Amino acid sequence: MNKAYDRVEWDFLEAVMLKMGFAESWVNLIMSCVRSVELSVLINGQPGRKFKPSKGLRQGDPILPYLFLIVSDVLSLLIQSAVSNELLQGIKMGNRAPTLSHLMFADDTLIFLKASTQNCKNLVMLLNAYCYASGHQVNFSKSTLFLSPHTPMQLRESLCNIFGMPEVEDPRNYLGLPTVLGRAKKNTLFYIKERILCKVDGWKQQLLSQAGREVLIKAVAQAVPTYPMNIFLLPLTFCKEIDSILARFWWGQTGDRRRVNGMSWESFGNSRRDGGLGFRNTYEFNLALIAKQCWRLVHDPDSLWAQTLKARYFPNTTFLEAKKGGRAS
Repeated sequence: MNKAYDRVEWDFLEAVMLKMGFAESWVNLIMSCVRSVELSVLINGQPGRKFKPSKGLRQGDPILPYLFLIVSDVLSLLIQSAVSNELLQGIKMGNRAPTLSHLMFADDTLIFLKASTQNCKNLVMLLNAYCYASGHQVNFSKSTLFLSPHTPMQLRESLCNIFGMPEVEDPRNYLGLPTVLGRAKKNTLFYIKERILCKVDGWKQQLLSQAGREVLIKAVAQAVPTYPMNIFLLPLTFCKEIDSILARFWWGQTGDRRRVNGMSWESFGNSRRDGGLGFRNTYEFNLALIAKQCWRLVHDPDSLWAQTLKARYFPNTTFLEAKKGGRAS
């Protein structure tokens, strides 16, 4: 959405909260906070007469992100209703998988549809109706279309014209993670190693004590790959390369200049009580984060992602009894 916070219509926000069943007195209290803003235009360096706008949420206000989510929920419900009434056709990852139509994160929306002309026309009508009522506006310059490789060329051109947005062969990164992971996983995830190298190379120019290096490694360098490691199991050799970069930085090695290492990096992974420094082993930490996702699969089986994975990879058994198939992710 284009300037998502600035375009929210106050009347629409108030109507949605009342429709959701919030008490009228509470809604009036919230709207009095929203409408308390006043603006003035600088004319020749001097502020002009103050006036009140009719739309926009002030960024930085603690309650306004929640109000923005209430407005965005209308779009989510519209898409769900259209799928239920067969005006839109979502996609399925398997025969028993739930229908996947959209995912939302703040002002970003991913919409999954069967590639058909009617589907796309219905979606455009739905978006136009939502934008007309809420004040939001789709940012077409930042929106793209990603189609299956089996989609005919004529249909590709037709869909791009309907949406008025370009097609891309690779959506690249979303929320810091690659959306398409090919067979060469190490090459796809090389950006993680590159980010760590950039930070370490910048620190090498400074005069740092051993204690300073320890803090930077633990608080910054080892935190960089944490989010990707929640999702992907990194190759063992890749993890060892990251550990090697951090070990060289710890011992103060720069360029081709080598220094004698008094202890192995594995020894530094021990606790201080056992003579180490508590540095994480990258691969073992990656396994721990993946195990956390396994725990979520077991304890939250009704979530959308858990249902999708079950239908795709272990439809007839439980997660703990599942076996790795020939088309494993």
